[in-house]
This record gives sequence, C-alpha cells and structure tokens, in this order.
Amino acid sequence: MINIAEKEVLERYLREKQIIKPGEPCGILYCSGGVSGTVALLEREGTPMIIKQALGQLKTKDVWLCDPNRMYTEYESNRIYHELVPEGAPEVYFYDEENYIYGREAVPNGYPMWKEELLNGILDFQVAGKAIKTLVRVHNACSTREDIKEKFASKEIFYGLRISPYIQFTLEKHPELREKGDTLCEEMMEAKITLVHGDYSPKNIMVVNREVQVLDYEVAHFGHPAFDLAFFPTILS
Repeated sequence: MINIAEKEVLERYLREKQIIKPGEPCGILYCSGGVSGTVALLEREGTPMIIKQALGQLKTKDVWLCDPNRMYTEYESNRIYHELVPEGAPEVYFYDEENYIYGREAVPNGYPMWKEELLNGILDFQVAGKAIKTLVRVHNACSTREDIKEKFASKEIFYGLRISPYIQFTLEKHPELREKGDTLCEEMMEAKITLVHGDYSPKNIMVVNREVQVLDYEVAHFGHPAFDLAFFPTILS
C-alpha cells in the first residue's frame, strides 16, 4: 500500500491514475486536525478535489486500530447522500480499494465549518434547519432501501470508532452505568432501521453560501437513527 502522506508519492499516484493530466500544473495542500487518516487538497484547473486515505492505526496516543477499508464505506455513503441531497453533499469521484484512497469534490476555499460559526456566536437557524432536513431526508429515504441495508449491514467500523471508544470506555471508568450502557450498546448494534451517518455534527458540516455540505461518512452503517440525533449537538467533539 502506498502512503500518500508524502507529497511526491501522492502527486505521482494522481498522475499515474490520470487524475492530474500530463503537463497539468497542480498544488497539493495537506489538511491537519484529523486522526483517522491522511487528507489532502488537490488544487488544479477546474474542480479542486479532496483525496483521503484511511489509516489502520489512528493518530492517537493510545493504540486505536480500525479497518482502513472504511474509506469504501465513506465513498459509498457520500455517494448516497449526494444522490439523495445533491445540494447537501459533495460529489464523489473514485475509490481505490487496494490503497484505501477515495476522492471527492472539494468544498470551495473560504467557507467556514458550521462548528466555527457556532463557537463564534453565529446562530443561523436557517442553516440548522437545512442540516436537519438533510438528515431527515436521508433517514427517511434509506429506511425502505434493501440495497442500502445490505451494503451497510456491517457495524464493525461503527463499533470500533464509536461504541468501543465512547461507550465501552466510559463504562470501564464508571461501572455503575454498566447496566444502562450495555442495554444501549446492544440496541445500537442490533437495530436495522436506516442509514446512519455516525459522525453527523457541526464539525462535519460546512456552510457554503448559507447552504450546508455534509462531510466525513466513514462511520456510516445501517442502524438506529437516534445515534445521529444524539451526536448532532456535539459541537466540541
């Protein structure tokens, strides 16, 4: 597997894939802040692109392992969001199964993350309404889609990135919550109601001309929509 954290490697890869055409000038900027993979912005003539590669070992102090093929989950769930709410999700371009790399449309430069606006005291209830309507539309549409239910049946990544580090870790520190926590975990793991984003919060919603663009779908699964509703207000996570 190649490592796109090195700029020369990434540029060579993109030229070999003909994503960058022969002789076409380009710029590559790496995005910081995430722990689950490498994210780069490809600046080129025409449409800029985000390139993402998942890591098997997350960039955390403690050992945190997760299947890097979650990039395929992200690619497919991003594709479904764009299909159902084209104005609310970027277009996807490709997925490389061998190297766990996926490419999508980049949000234009200069637009803020919704989390930043909220922390700065900017309360735009129209943006909030659009974020809620986008989630509702996806939840409702996917609840009757057997193809989506089958495609997102596995909850291995959801368990590894949400149930284990969030709920099980808390229960180890607070055993008095074990009974309720175990019931919650069981319900989240067994429910098969609709497509759940798994990371639907203001840190993954960009505000573009007062419209929303939903990002980061790698924890998507067919499960309980209550998880998205509970995660939605987590501004600081």
